[in-house]
Amino acid sequence: MKKVKCPYCGHKNSPAAHVCEECGSRLTPAAEWREPSAEHAPVMLSEEEPAFEKPAQKAVRIAEGLYTIIFLLFWFGFLIVFEWIAIKDWANSGKLMALFSIPFWIAGVAMLIAKLKGRR
Repeated sequence: MKKVKCPYCGHKNSPAAHVCEECGSRLTPAAEWREPSAEHAPVMLSEEEPAFEKPAQKAVRIAEGLYTIIFLLFWFGFLIVFEWIAIKDWANSGKLMALFSIPFWIAGVAMLIAKLKGRR
């Protein structure tokens, strides 16, 4: 059988080859070139869905999730204790303490919503 010579790199390819085995350029004229059918088309993975996850990446993801849960528990726990103290001392400085805690409640809820949406 006669080998097909690549016009770009000069590599001798098998007669059935459509592309050069060495450089990857087309060996057949464009009129004879056929695109692969849908069933043979390559599957593209989206950037959001990795093909696989390394064990270290999984461990880091789990640690980040645990850290977030613990952080939010302490955050809201502190605010609950703070509000409890404010209610017990409502007559003296409790009203001021309750007003002071409002931005912290808002920040805590914003952090919780951001984490639930998958943002960091």
